[in-house]
Amino acid sequence: MTRKFCSLLGALLVGAAVLGTSVPAHSQLILTKDKSVQLALEASARSTPLTSFVLGAAYGEAIRLSGVRRQEHFEFDVRRDEIVTDAEINLHYMPSPALLQETAQLNIYLNSHLQQSIALTRTPDGRNASAKIKLDAKLFKDHNRLTFEFVGEDTRVCVNPVSDAIWLVVDKESELTLVTQKIRVNDDLAFLPVPFLDVVTGSQTHLPVVFAAVPDDSMRTAAAIFASWAGVKTEWREIDFPVHYGEAPADGHYVVFATNESRPEFIRDYPQFEGPTIAMADAPESTYAKMLVIGGKNSDELITAVQALATSPELLTGRAVRITGFKEIAPRKAYDAPNWIDTSRVTTFKDLMKYEGQFTATGLKPATISVDLMLPPDLFLLSRSSIPMNLKYNYSKPAKGALSQLRFKVNGALVQSYALDPNTTNNTVISRLPAVNSLRDLLSSTSIPTVVMRDRNKLDFMFEYSVAFPSGTPQECRTVSLIPNHVDIDPRSTLDFTGLHHYAQMPNVGLYSRMGFPFTKFADLAETLVLTEKSISPTDMRLLLNAMARFGSNTGYPSIKVQVKSTVDAASASSKDILVIGALPDGFSRPQDEQSAAIVFDGMKRRVTEPFETGQKALQGDARSAPNTRTEVRGDGPMAAIIGFESPFAKRRSVVALLTDRAEGAQLLAERLTSSFKLESAKGSFALITNSGITNRVVGETYYVGDLPWYDRIWAVMLDRPLLLVLCALLCALILGTLVYGFMRLWVKYRYARTLR
Repeated sequence: MTRKFCSLLGALLVGAAVLGTSVPAHSQLILTKDKSVQLALEASARSTPLTSFVLGAAYGEAIRLSGVRRQEHFEFDVRRDEIVTDAEINLHYMPSPALLQETAQLNIYLNSHLQQSIALTRTPDGRNASAKIKLDAKLFKDHNRLTFEFVGEDTRVCVNPVSDAIWLVVDKESELTLVTQKIRVNDDLAFLPVPFLDVVTGSQTHLPVVFAAVPDDSMRTAAAIFASWAGVKTEWREIDFPVHYGEAPADGHYVVFATNESRPEFIRDYPQFEGPTIAMADAPESTYAKMLVIGGKNSDELITAVQALATSPELLTGRAVRITGFKEIAPRKAYDAPNWIDTSRVTTFKDLMKYEGQFTATGLKPATISVDLMLPPDLFLLSRSSIPMNLKYNYSKPAKGALSQLRFKVNGALVQSYALDPNTTNNTVISRLPAVNSLRDLLSSTSIPTVVMRDRNKLDFMFEYSVAFPSGTPQECRTVSLIPNHVDIDPRSTLDFTGLHHYAQMPNVGLYSRMGFPFTKFADLAETLVLTEKSISPTDMRLLLNAMARFGSNTGYPSIKVQVKSTVDAASASSKDILVIGALPDGFSRPQDEQSAAIVFDGMKRRVTEPFETGQKALQGDARSAPNTRTEVRGDGPMAAIIGFESPFAKRRSVVALLTDRAEGAQLLAERLTSSFKLESAKGSFALITNSGITNRVVGETYYVGDLPWYDRIWAVMLDRPLLLVLCALLCALILGTLVYGFMRLWVKYRYARTLR
């Protein structure tokens, strides 16, 4: 599909060569409303080519229109390799019983074109009314806007738009259903990652990866780098990499890794590779699908090809390119991931801007302005009580006597509210974001104070204007034109995270599951070693690729320096953090480690080591988390685990193992790894994953990574032991009091001695 098209004919002429078959949608789509509110549009696999979007699913509530808020906009995208052939809205709504039926109506627009106007009538017994609205398929573009406009009055004279009696509720189960047709796009690498990755809708990307047979270490490394690049491109969207050995997928686009000596049978006649090659071609046995061929004379050249794709995609054009020269890029510095806040300098809001107009809102009640903020996961915030913020904002003058304010929230918690001065249109506020809660929380039953700032944060700026409307009588109406308000956050506003140190208690699988730490400390994964079994199965290979995609999504940079191996070299492993896929390699664990391991999979047999305490107390990491019981069972249900422990090859180096019992367990964990949010509840030293959910435990010894000044180390120890903090404070007070008392005694003696002279 081309970037812009206004009709089906235009799409066929510019964006496609051959029409393909229709396919059902399989995923969830996230829509943006008013540039700030996310709307989830759920899609389900069906036998007919339907994509069903549930409007307002992300709210968890219905959509309410009123006399003040008469319009709601829903923005969504259509894949560039698809065209819409039919579209329908199945609308469920309820109008206010007080509305005048002669004038009440709901207008539906698609891309500013009126599609239908519905007369609103009272419903019997207060039940929802329903309507089916056909949309003009020729009006659909890559990016689309669906608008609901409400018109309603509760009286024929002296209409008060702020009246509570003027409203219309659109039920959250209302659906937009699209019938889409796949089209065969041209072979042009300039459009990458399209059509292989979905980077415009919120749908999950299913991108099969094909190898001729079990890939060697270099081919695995190349595939891992490619998966991380795909994660960068898809950002927060889910992505899954089913793996096939020697056969093409039944349907859809896919990627093939091949060399002159190892290539799948269906591309056996493809020309011999003369160097690292990237090519796009029609997929065999498909009327629309494409395959992306990553080729080379040997497996090492596949790594070069993928590194070039990940770092210089703008150089790729045409059907195929051969990489004639590639210079190794210097390793990146620690904590310089593009998606993370740079703590070496003051951060401006412009650095956080994702699209033009993000910091602007207009309306009688302007939409919330939201800013996403990702911090390095091991940032030690407890040494500060707050983060300095210099906030600059502009706004329309509120009406005289009207109550208006700016509310500022962090992760949904109200931090501060500021009154909007009616005598000016801009203001600057020097504030401090709370890093941790008050001492009251410090002395509560939790071992560590609640941290307000997390690794993933959302800052919300809500401009609230009260709307005053003068009253009147039928004999003397007072007409007032309501003027929309305009607000914006100045991009020159700043946040100051400088001076903070990096320090974290390990093992902590929560840091891995949410942010990929400790591997993502270096965005290119230069200090990461991935260990896999020599005869890696397709399900474990899928697990590896899904894990690598999460790294790219978290950092915003492809993992071009990662190494994937099937054997352990103690010399090289001593300088790496290690990610284990599927099972611990032979010789990796010592016999004593095998006996004390948190969990062991041995075919149908599982053994779990439990701490004395369970539940929340088992996550506090004290003596009660020492191994206490060991249970061994046999079972056939899928099970997987994420385990963290200190590397046996070097102190303060970490190992995270993604362990599975069988192929079913690998599929279960791979599905969880399609999104960071599906593992958000994982924490502790190991997380046990089953169909019912995630169970977390802390078992064994802990260690620390990072570095803190001695005074911050003392503070960190005290924060984990509040009673010791109180005792130390009392001891310091006693010592200080004793010194003051002794000094005063000496001073009195000195004064007394002077009086005797």
